[in-house]
Amino acid sequence: MLLVLAASTAQAGAQEAGSTPARAPETGSTPAPGDSPAAEPPGMVTDRPDITESTSIVPRGWVQLETGEVLARESDASTLLAGPSTLARIGVASRLELRLAWLGILHQDAEGDAEDPCAECDVTAAGDGAVGIKLLLAERAGAIPDVALLPALTLPVGEEPFSTGRVDPALKLALAGDVTDGLGWGANLGAAWLSGEEGEEGEEEDGRRRFLSWSLSFGMDLGGPAGAFFEYFGEDPNGEPAAHVLDAGLTWGLSPDAQLDASGGVGLDSGAPDWFIGAGVSVRFDL
Repeated sequence: MLLVLAASTAQAGAQEAGSTPARAPETGSTPAPGDSPAAEPPGMVTDRPDITESTSIVPRGWVQLETGEVLARESDASTLLAGPSTLARIGVASRLELRLAWLGILHQDAEGDAEDPCAECDVTAAGDGAVGIKLLLAERAGAIPDVALLPALTLPVGEEPFSTGRVDPALKLALAGDVTDGLGWGANLGAAWLSGEEGEEGEEEDGRRRFLSWSLSFGMDLGGPAGAFFEYFGEDPNGEPAAHVLDAGLTWGLSPDAQLDASGGVGLDSGAPDWFIGAGVSVRFDL
């Protein structure tokens, strides 16, 4: 589950695995921009700091960089510091963006004891990358929400023990809608098939394990450049207990093209981390 949190700051769902006030009314998307890159872009909507991916598409001809650090602690007293986990979103068309992600450098510190000393209590290594797209399938109309699809492939550019060592597929469905003015919702359903150690419990015939994930996030406009979100998310790794987490965070728009964020959460069961905190920055620019 620690890696899920690290991945959330880069590409949720790519590895085992907010925004300006525009995030609040949506916790998901803005209206799809037109095909003309010269048109005034809509308000920036980020896919961090929450786990839930938005349905928003970066305007064509623009690049949006979202990066941050996360610190998490497991119930077994191990901790993980990951960053700068980075997601680059590149607008290709009015309904399509290209996504390139990297988990960053991960440092895991596990506390051993006299009866079960750990062989590698202190590990620092690079994480994997990912490549994918986001395709806006439908825009909200009445009770119909925005719908987007996010297929992705992990890229084994990392080092042990944080790399899967193979190219692994992942798929996520994103939905978003409005509750009231200034309050929106977003939801994700996802699946990933990730390589692990040979003989792992839950492993399928191709050597991968299936991970199911889900999330529900509510975003709100706090006035001015401030926004906030509250979220529930979970995952079900085949062969291991499911994990359930609650988190919340704040965003602060520095300008129409730059944003700061901070977030934190707590686990609800033994399969989830005890707690985690994170912070990051997002910027965008016109190519």
